[in-house]
Amino acid sequence: MNFNINSAVFIDAIKSANDVSTKNVTKDFKYGEKITIQAKKDEVVLLSYSGGVSLISPISASNFDNIEYNCSEEGRATVLANNLSDALSSLPKETVNFSLANNEVSVSLVSDSDCFRNLTTFDEYVEIPSRGDKSDICVKVDREAFLKSFERVSFAVSEEDSMFQYQCILLGMCGNKIQLISGNGSRFVVDRMKWASQSFGDEESKIFIPKQNISNIKKCLSEASCEYIIICHWPSDTKNGSAEQLTIEFDGMTICVYNLEIYRSYPDVDRILKYNYTNSIFSSLKDWTYAVNGSLMTKRTHEDTIHNTEVKYDRKKNRLLVESRTKHKSKTTIPVPQLDADSKLIDNIIGEGELWFRCNTDFFNNMISYSVPDKNRDIMINFESQEALAGIQDEKEMKKKMHPILISYPEYKDEIKNFTEEFYMFFTMSAKQ
Repeated sequence: MNFNINSAVFIDAIKSANDVSTKNVTKDFKYGEKITIQAKKDEVVLLSYSGGVSLISPISASNFDNIEYNCSEEGRATVLANNLSDALSSLPKETVNFSLANNEVSVSLVSDSDCFRNLTTFDEYVEIPSRGDKSDICVKVDREAFLKSFERVSFAVSEEDSMFQYQCILLGMCGNKIQLISGNGSRFVVDRMKWASQSFGDEESKIFIPKQNISNIKKCLSEASCEYIIICHWPSDTKNGSAEQLTIEFDGMTICVYNLEIYRSYPDVDRILKYNYTNSIFSSLKDWTYAVNGSLMTKRTHEDTIHNTEVKYDRKKNRLLVESRTKHKSKTTIPVPQLDADSKLIDNIIGEGELWFRCNTDFFNNMISYSVPDKNRDIMINFESQEALAGIQDEKEMKKKMHPILISYPEYKDEIKNFTEEFYMFFTMSAKQ
């Protein structure tokens, strides 16, 4: 193996491969931390595989400018990913030579061969699992829009091993709609993109993306420069022994995600989004920030494991009263506006009787922290009053009759990319007094 390449360009080109090799590696996985370099006549290909995700990275003049690649001898070698990055980073940003001899890869300056770094090689080569002959889903999606949506929902994935079924992001596609959903069993978020001139199939498709590899996907797509990505789903194929896979193509590279088959069930979020709530009240995210921060302050002296905040509607003064359910109180008033940020009349729906609900303060913190970029906009809080549960003593029975609180954020319209985006969050009420 012997080739020359521009080190400055090569350093950028290997970032995604390095991330896949070294982050979220399955314990004791034989290819963990390693990269196989395949030098071919017109391109150099990097292979990385961590157990849950793999990356095939062809690097050539077709997908990288000023690469200055020239191969005089084809071949391959496996090295530690971090050693490869460190070797390139510790040399001047100019053309370097890679050569393989005596079980070592030498990386040297073409302008000065006395300036070099030697990398130890390994006997085995990284092997990427095979996949089925035909995908059942394959769609072209705007990379930037998908990445923003993916980042917006990733925080909500369950951290609890006891909620294993929620340690994933659910990707759904149908018609002109793509939606990403994540949650932890008590709090969920939904980001839905609707495209004006694009269809993703007549039948609804669902793909589970494991939590283990969410950061790898974000890293790859954030480092990419392409306008569009291609997302494909490959069913398991018993004929060639291949497992179910998700692939995402970008910048000529392909990231493959495995272990999808371990996730199979997820709540029907459309049932919540379509529910006809008795109460729908607008309020400002900015006002909620003051209220939530006040409640969070009381957590320092709160001894119980559950920290709740209660919201009541003050009918006389048309406002919300937000109060921590703690020994040391925090209480904030939030006005209910008649006009939205665009001076349009708001259609608040306010039911009869005493209106209130109580829930985990952390959910409110999620509500103000992970939302649309413009926090000066209004949100709609949809809920059923907990007053209707008065007289029910059994906590389990009470939970059965509770309906989640649904937060609807302002619709975002992207006139340039020609799509609209809807963001929702919903979470459970608390039965604790």
